[in-house]
Amino acid sequence: MTGMIARLIFISLLAGGVAAADDNVNVILQVSPAEGSPVDLYGVPVGSKTELVFHLPVHPLQIRKAQLAMMVDDIDSREEASIRLNGGKPLLIPDKAIAEGQFHPAFMDVPTGQLRNGRNVFKFCFDSNLGNSTQGFVIDESYLILTALLSKDAIADLNGVPGIKTVTADQLTDVHAVFKITGRKELPGGFEIPGPFLMCNLVNGSDGSILAFYGDQMRRSTDGGLTWSDAEKIDIGVNGVTRLNSGLLGARMDMTFHVSPDDGKTWEKRGDMASGARPRWEARGVGHYDVMIQTKSGRILMPVRGSAAANEWLAQRSAARALYKGKEISIEGHAHRPEADFTIVYFSDDEGRSWRKADGTIMIWKDDGHGGMWPADEPIIIDLKNGDVMLYFRTTLGRIYTARSTAVQFTRKGGPNKGQVVKTQPGEYFDYPQPTSLSASYTPCRVRRIPSTGDLLLIWNQVSTDEMRGGHSRGRLSTAISKDDGKTWQHYRTFDRTVLAPTGRVEPESQPAMARALKFIGEITPGYGHVDYPNLLFHEDKVLVTWLRGIQYPRAGEPTGARLRVVPLTWFYEDEPAYTPPTPMPKLYINDTRVPGLFIDDGFLVAAIDVAAALGIPVQANMIAPLHQVLTHLKQTPKYDRLNLHDPESPVLYVKIIEP
Repeated sequence: MTGMIARLIFISLLAGGVAAADDNVNVILQVSPAEGSPVDLYGVPVGSKTELVFHLPVHPLQIRKAQLAMMVDDIDSREEASIRLNGGKPLLIPDKAIAEGQFHPAFMDVPTGQLRNGRNVFKFCFDSNLGNSTQGFVIDESYLILTALLSKDAIADLNGVPGIKTVTADQLTDVHAVFKITGRKELPGGFEIPGPFLMCNLVNGSDGSILAFYGDQMRRSTDGGLTWSDAEKIDIGVNGVTRLNSGLLGARMDMTFHVSPDDGKTWEKRGDMASGARPRWEARGVGHYDVMIQTKSGRILMPVRGSAAANEWLAQRSAARALYKGKEISIEGHAHRPEADFTIVYFSDDEGRSWRKADGTIMIWKDDGHGGMWPADEPIIIDLKNGDVMLYFRTTLGRIYTARSTAVQFTRKGGPNKGQVVKTQPGEYFDYPQPTSLSASYTPCRVRRIPSTGDLLLIWNQVSTDEMRGGHSRGRLSTAISKDDGKTWQHYRTFDRTVLAPTGRVEPESQPAMARALKFIGEITPGYGHVDYPNLLFHEDKVLVTWLRGIQYPRAGEPTGARLRVVPLTWFYEDEPAYTPPTPMPKLYINDTRVPGLFIDDGFLVAAIDVAAALGIPVQANMIAPLHQVLTHLKQTPKYDRLNLHDPESPVLYVKIIEP
């Protein structure tokens, strides 16, 4: 993309956009960085200044709106980087780019009055380490998005520039389609389309519609999620929405609680969730999106995450690394940095008017402390059939952990209230977190109760420890059903994946233990990325699932960005079909030695221990990953002979290792 002057993304005759005199139309252009200007910024040291240069393909006076579009990796705060256009004031980093996970789109408004005819310079100054990069800020896929008023002749001239592509309006769902593969995918009994928002807070409307919230915007669907209204601006910035027992909508904005009597059109503030926390000893915590619930008893519960992290110098020495198109990058920071993550629960018994905090903070106390303390964060909570409540956490121990809260009665043994009898209801005291039998990476899950059956539906990153070691912690989303409130699970299914194979149940290690990517995982291959941050909504006999496909190295035509899939509820009650490899199954030879591997997506998934055995070299830890990634992880330089890979009778891939 480097060196492309501009690419025409979208031409539309907008309402009111036609000028009678000269027949001008609004045109949306995607302008790539100029030759020699980096498209992606990796490994940028703190305190350095980096420039992105854009050459305007049209005169500034013709530009009606401008945005700097970036894929960003975990911006922690607006103060950590300054971005200036042509020496002007710092541009405002939008709220949507703050702490939203890996590689999500941010669109920063650019003052059109500061744009110059020709060369325009965005200067980035990094004040601290941001996100998962151990070297500095991470920006990928940077573009200038321009809405310009042009004549049809000017549009024709742009179409003559090499690299420009014209896309018709019916192929797009919004003007930021540069970050999406658009269009509808038909599925048995359902469909998949780009998600209405980046991270959707979903709720059923009182009139049978479906409502989606994200920040200060709301969309509505009246056809089961197939089409969505234009975004409407609402009074508050929403981080979670739930339908209360009273029929009102309840929503969290940061740590304040609001209600709406009219399905989100208007909102009234009711209370401050963290008002009961002691600031000197307890963090307020940060809530993951859409995790607030109200139980049958009427208690509203809001679990949040707290974190204490080590200093910047230590953070720079951590993280897993990989090669990406010849550059060394950070691919995993959490679970490598020294971080103490924990859970706090707030609750209200008067529909959000007043709030209290559950006693203490919740962390994993493994083997009665002999196994150390471990993270328990990005929690979600579910009410159980007997009235208890249960937290589900992400952890670094290769499992999903849960913590139960029941009705508690005890007598205080010390302090000013010694001898006082304490009686509490579920949600106020939580037991030690316990491991489930579910293999999982350090990523958040979603668990909801199915209204029509009363069973639990779980969706999460189910991966093996060997797959995690290969850097594919978020390479598979799985689902499972529990008929006994989470004691046992069945009907394991693969919902989405990147380069990993589809599978049913993944057996966890015999004992919970640290599970993360190896220090260097090799050179990542096409398809590498993550599928994560799922959410669920039950609507009639269907399930709406939203999630993110953050594919850093997409294959041709591979969908990326926010996704929405609508499937029948019955799909989740079926077992995963066995993967059927091609017949005949291609063979893999490395230096004339047969090596086992699974052929999928026109390549081999292999285990590092099998490859190392064939090469007669030692390996310290196993990993499962694509063949090229494993070979480069083992510091080998391969030469591939694919001539007979697709032979109809005896397909084979030969690999020779080039001696250094």
